[in-house]
Amino acid sequence: FEKMRTEHIKSLRKLSAERKNVEGKLSRRNVVADYSSFASQVYAPETRVGVFLDRGSELYNVKNRYLNTYEGLLELEASLPDYVTQPRIKIPNLRSGKGGAQKRFD
Repeated sequence: FEKMRTEHIKSLRKLSAERKNVEGKLSRRNVVADYSSFASQVYAPETRVGVFLDRGSELYNVKNRYLNTYEGLLELEASLPDYVTQPRIKIPNLRSGKGGAQKRFD
């Protein structure tokens, strides 16, 4: 059934291409115009045409026990060093010197 469907789609595409070229004029493809046009199939293919690029992408999802459970997240957080979970922020001394911050606060 799938083979018949693909052959049918191919024949429909051939017929539509022949309809576009009714007078029989040969025209070269303008590659730059195809890639620069937002409406072109090359720039952004439509999924209803038959090609769906994200099909099967769920196979590449990350399946990890650290990310799927709360206990896994706690274990992952416990393995991180302290400087990652508790950053030390040093506040600059605004009263030293005549910098831009000192001028704004005066």
